[in-house]
Amino acid sequence: MFNVKPVIKAPSATAAGLAFAFAVYLGFGTAWADQSIKDLAKNDRAIIIGVLAFRGMDKTLRDWIPTADYLQLALPGYQFRIDPLPLAELREAIVARRIDFLLTNSGSYVDLEARHGVSRIATLKRWAKMTTRTMFGAAIFVRADRTDIRDIGDLDGKTLVAVARGAFGGFQMAWKTLVDHGLDPFADLSDLRFLGFPQDKMVYAVRDGAADSGTVRSGVLETMAREGKIDLSDYRILNPQTVAGFPYAHSTTLYPEWPFAKLRDTPSNLAEKVAIALLGMPADSAAAQVADYAGWTVPLDYQSIHDLFRELRIGPYTRERITLYEIVETYWEWMVFAAIILVLVGLHGVRTEHLVMRRTRELSAANANLEQQIAE
Repeated sequence: MFNVKPVIKAPSATAAGLAFAFAVYLGFGTAWADQSIKDLAKNDRAIIIGVLAFRGMDKTLRDWIPTADYLQLALPGYQFRIDPLPLAELREAIVARRIDFLLTNSGSYVDLEARHGVSRIATLKRWAKMTTRTMFGAAIFVRADRTDIRDIGDLDGKTLVAVARGAFGGFQMAWKTLVDHGLDPFADLSDLRFLGFPQDKMVYAVRDGAADSGTVRSGVLETMAREGKIDLSDYRILNPQTVAGFPYAHSTTLYPEWPFAKLRDTPSNLAEKVAIALLGMPADSAAAQVADYAGWTVPLDYQSIHDLFRELRIGPYTRERITLYEIVETYWEWMVFAAIILVLVGLHGVRTEHLVMRRTRELSAANANLEQQIAE
C-alpha cells in the first residue's frame, strides 16, 4: 500500500496533531499517522506539489499521493507532498510561495506562466484504450430525451452549467466552441451558472433537469459511467467530433494535456531531477495506474491555448471593458472642469470675434469717411 502523507511543511506538535487527525479522517489509521510524525521529525521541509482538485479534494489526494511517493523513491533525499487546491487557491499558493511545483489544467498553466513565471517541465500522458494520448477536449452535452436541442445553435435561450469562468476544460473550451457557432454564452443563453468542482456536479445538474445543458472536460462522462454513477445512454453530445486515436466524446478542438510545472523560485537542479524522474516513470507503474494515466512526456507546445485566449481576450490577453457610466463616475470632476474650460474658451472666442467684427466696422466707417473727405 502506498505511503500516504498529508501536506505539512515543518515538524511541530501542532502539525503532528493535524497530521494524525487528517489521517483518521481519510481512513488510513493511526499507524500511518505515527509513521508520518516520525517522518516529520527527521525532515526540515517537504517539497510541495500543488494539484488542481477538479474532481474534489479526496479524489485528488487518492490519485496523486502515489506519484509523490514515486518521486520520493526516485529522489530519496527529498520528501514530496501533495496539496489539492481549487483554482483560486492554487494562484494564492503560488503568490505566497507555499508550493514548489504544480500540476494544473493547460489553460490555468498558460495564465500562470504569463503572470507568475511558472514553467513546464513535463506533460501528462493518458491512456486511450491500447495507446496513449497527450491531448484533451471538452464535451457539451444534454439529456438524450431533449429533442428540442440538436446542435450548438439550439442552446440560444437555454441554460448551461459549467465549472467556473476561469476553468479551461470546464468552460473556456466550450466558450470558444459556442463563439465559433455564433453564440455569446454571456448574452445569448437564458442562464449561465458556474457550479464549481467537482465536475460531476454539471453532469448531475443536467441529469436532474436543473439545467438544459452542461460542459465538462473530455473523459469525465466516461469515467463516471465506469464508476457506476451515470448511464452514458442518458446523455447526448452536441457538435460531436471524431479524432483518430481519441476515444472520448468531445465537442471542441483538442488541446495539450496538463503540464507539470515549477515555480520561478524552485531550484533548477531540483526541477531537473524531478523532470528526469517523471520522464522515466513506466506507463504501467503503480503511481500511474492509481491516477489512470500513462506516464509523462517532454513539454508540449501550448500555442493553441494562447490562440484561444487571444480570441476570447482572456487570461494574459484580457482587455478591460470600461463603460461610459464607469468613466463618468470615476472622472466626473475632471470632466466638469474640462467642460468649464471649454465654455470659457468658447466665450472668449465669441467675445474676440465680436470685438474684431466691431473694430472692422469702425475701421470701415473711418475709411469711408476719410475717402469722402478726400473726395471733397
